[in-house]
Amino acid sequence: MKLHRKLMISYLIAIIIPISGLAYLFLFQAENLIVRHVDESYRQLLHQESENIDYNMKYYQSIADHIMLTPAVQEALSDPHASHEKGLYVMSLEIRDAIRYVYAYRESDIETIRFYAFDPDVLYDGQYVFPYEKFHPRFGLADGEQFDDPRWMLFQDPMSGMQYYALLRPIYRISQFKKLGYMEMTIRIPSVVPPKEAGTDTSLGMVVDQHGMFMYHPDAELVGTAAPKEVLAVLADDMSPVRIVVDGQTYMAWKEAIPRVGWTAVLLVAMEEANVDLDRVRRTIFIIGGVGVVVFFLLVYFITRRLTTGLRSLHNKVRRVGKGLLQSEEPPPPGNDEISELDRSFDEMIDNLRKLIHENYVEKLQKRELELKVLQAQINPHFLYNTLEIIYWKTLQIGRASCRERV
Repeated sequence: MKLHRKLMISYLIAIIIPISGLAYLFLFQAENLIVRHVDESYRQLLHQESENIDYNMKYYQSIADHIMLTPAVQEALSDPHASHEKGLYVMSLEIRDAIRYVYAYRESDIETIRFYAFDPDVLYDGQYVFPYEKFHPRFGLADGEQFDDPRWMLFQDPMSGMQYYALLRPIYRISQFKKLGYMEMTIRIPSVVPPKEAGTDTSLGMVVDQHGMFMYHPDAELVGTAAPKEVLAVLADDMSPVRIVVDGQTYMAWKEAIPRVGWTAVLLVAMEEANVDLDRVRRTIFIIGGVGVVVFFLLVYFITRRLTTGLRSLHNKVRRVGKGLLQSEEPPPPGNDEISELDRSFDEMIDNLRKLIHENYVEKLQKRELELKVLQAQINPHFLYNTLEIIYWKTLQIGRASCRERV
């Protein structure tokens, strides 16, 4: 493996591993922050809804308190003699005038106002004043059941079949603080529990009473029915939020009590919606991390390549020298770093080596030529004498005197 690749791998291992650990820690901390932020956001949303419900109830109770204290109502329920003297029609007109402003105020959404008197001598007009005996059957209360605090309950009109909230509260005589009967005020449900805005199909806001009945549900058909066991488990669990599965859909459930009436507001948010911010952060971190890794890889590549440029040049020169090629084709590298200086020193060494080899070769040629000349100078006379001596002896052997004389 080349040094360039080794350096790249070393850099990547030495830097990416710590960065990956830090990124994981950052992602973990970011997820915790987002989870706390989402939890706090939905808690705040549920708290605001609960506060709105409580405010609306308080508003209607203040209207009921004001109506109870009007002279017409006090007289009609506490002084039957005066009512008989005025007559049924006049009494009914006085009560109507006393509560007219309530009906005139359209945003109140009050449907009916009725009074149930304990005193059997009270005049009953069938519009505002009714006998106490009709109070319990109308609202499904136990016979003889009485209460001293205002009570909210769900009421279904037997004539129209529509459902309302009924505010039931005792009526007292101001002068003697004596209970005279009960007051009924039926109110349209949306005016107490405002419906959720459009575009929130992934969340469900509901209100459950202390008996496990839906006092409010986005599906009007479920109002007044028993809440499923999953929702009841949320009410029984001390933890919030709680993960539940309803009709195959996974929700995160938050709850908050409405102390005034003993109801509980429940907010179910689909996991997809609850994880939107978390998924967005994860995607952002992954995208930034991916881009960062690519950029870091390119930086490491170019930096290591730049650092090993001198080494690659030196490596190529050494290979050429190993093959016997002492002529360098690459220019000397610029720079003052150690590798550049080593490269230039190597070039100088090769140049010196080449010069020495050339000088040695020339010197050897000259020396050989000189030796040949010296040898030739020594050998020529001696060689001629020996040749003539051999010819002379040959002529003696063959008996050629004339030839011997010539030699």
